[in-house]
Amino acid sequence: ALPGLIPTPSSAQRGSLRTGRLPVGEMAALEVVGGAVGSEVGQTSDRKRPLPEDAGAMTLAAGSCASAAAAAAAVAPAIAAGPPPSKAGKAAAPVEVSVARSGRGNNRPHQCKFCGRRFKAEDALESHVREKHWDDPELLSALRPSSTTEALGSTLRIVFEDGLLAVVVKPQGCPTTGKASMARADWLLRQLRRSNDPDALRQPRPVHRLDAGTGGLLVFAKTTGAVRALSESFAAGRVRKRYRALVLGRLELGREGTCEQPLYGKPCCTRYLVALAPVQLAFGEGIEWVSTLDLWPTSGRRHQLRRHLQFMGWPILGDRRYGGSVASGPASAASATPVELAEPSQEACEPPSDGESEAGASDGGGGAVGTPMCLWAIQISFPHPSGEESIGEVHADIEEPDVYSRIRAGFEGPRIPPSARAPEGGAGAAGAAGAEGAEGAEGAEG
Repeated sequence: ALPGLIPTPSSAQRGSLRTGRLPVGEMAALEVVGGAVGSEVGQTSDRKRPLPEDAGAMTLAAGSCASAAAAAAAVAPAIAAGPPPSKAGKAAAPVEVSVARSGRGNNRPHQCKFCGRRFKAEDALESHVREKHWDDPELLSALRPSSTTEALGSTLRIVFEDGLLAVVVKPQGCPTTGKASMARADWLLRQLRRSNDPDALRQPRPVHRLDAGTGGLLVFAKTTGAVRALSESFAAGRVRKRYRALVLGRLELGREGTCEQPLYGKPCCTRYLVALAPVQLAFGEGIEWVSTLDLWPTSGRRHQLRRHLQFMGWPILGDRRYGGSVASGPASAASATPVELAEPSQEACEPPSDGESEAGASDGGGGAVGTPMCLWAIQISFPHPSGEESIGEVHADIEEPDVYSRIRAGFEGPRIPPSARAPEGGAGAAGAAGAEGAEGAEGAEG
């Protein structure tokens, strides 16, 4: 179609073009298909693409050209002059030249703000940022905003760590496992030291769970052996945990007891102790007593602490699901019966470890605006997974969260009405509906 511009390719060059085996310097090829000239420019030996057998009237190889640019420059004048007339005297179809480009910028619209690398999908970009730039101070600004990433933050709070395990603080508002969970917060888990053991995990793994609305101590294993040993300790009941909760109801300081109400048709037990004197707070139009309890679950059932406290008539402050929201108050919790709590339901598939689920916001954690679910795991003790007597037990504890003291002082969430604080020692007795319900429930605990 364009005689004389580029030498006719030899038979060897035609064969090389068909199989895509030309050397890198000769891979600038022009093909005329149905009157259109297309160029294959910049093809490399590791991206071979065979040309079609019916390549039109002529296939031109740039074997004699120094580069693809020279081939394109040679063709340009003929294209500008237009196609020559055909033998019948009619003008041939217009010749169009298109240059194939990689198009990396066009089909990869998502660019990393740290290194400039581009990606086709936003998920791929986020994985890259979390993998390569996890230690950048601006990491969270590069991730897709969500309530979970905001709750997790950018710094991991480590309470205990060695080569086999770590005890960290899980913030409220994020599940332990699953999508957008603590277990997948790789930018946080990379702040832990990697184990040098041969069975080291690629990333530390949680060996028990806490509700999304529950904050506090969470144990991660760094090796497969530690996962196995710690899981056995949880299953055998060799792990001791203490929680602190703010509950609706008036309980005098020092009061203690147990709740052995079965859940899901299985026995379970929770021991409690009133840690601080109760305070009286204003909830909208009403006034309620709020008490501070320490809780020791000796078994692990799904939502065990929340259900047991609801059964005793002292729902956890901020627990919408089990009667602790500001709107409902303790009266709704007192209506729960032993049958309702013991009857198995769709939730009866309890986790294999400590019984706290990984449910998200739908589990009802969190009450009125500004009032989180007031339940935190503040202490944990368990045998070290190495089994060495010289190491003994791992013991970790933290203070109660600052929000507790702010709530009790009336600076956050409920308000303290004037002259409504309980006297030291919590004198008194059964004035609130929650306390009355508790007396009846306590008699049934055995």
